[in-house]
Amino acid sequence: MRQADDDFFLGKSDELAPFIVPAITWHTPTAGFPWCELDENGERLIAFAHHFGSYDWNTDPRYEEQEALLEQLASGHAEDGVNGDFEFLWHTLFAVVRADRFNEGLIALHARALTRIANELRGRLIRQRAQSNSK
Repeated sequence: MRQADDDFFLGKSDELAPFIVPAITWHTPTAGFPWCELDENGERLIAFAHHFGSYDWNTDPRYEEQEALLEQLASGHAEDGVNGDFEFLWHTLFAVVRADRFNEGLIALHARALTRIANELRGRLIRQRAQSNSK
């Protein structure tokens, strides 16, 4: 994660740049399994998701609801608003990022939806920080 992002979470800064849909490059070797590579925007998205903590998507009772959210958010602009409670959005973002470690391409498949979720969470965190600082 970028130093500026770390500074935000450490309380050293109130700035957190918007997230950008990652560029994805698929590699198809002549032997073995295909794999995808994410640019720095994808790596930033992964690092951001890990601020949530430990989580197992497979046992989440809201798994189907999360899948529906990802499909719903697959279109639109990266900075379009997203409805949903904060914890549910974090769970969804983190779940896909963690699952991608074992199911190559999940981030690529849901890149736009994950970016929208990250930007929604970013906005909420910034507003919460601003409210705390104004007290």
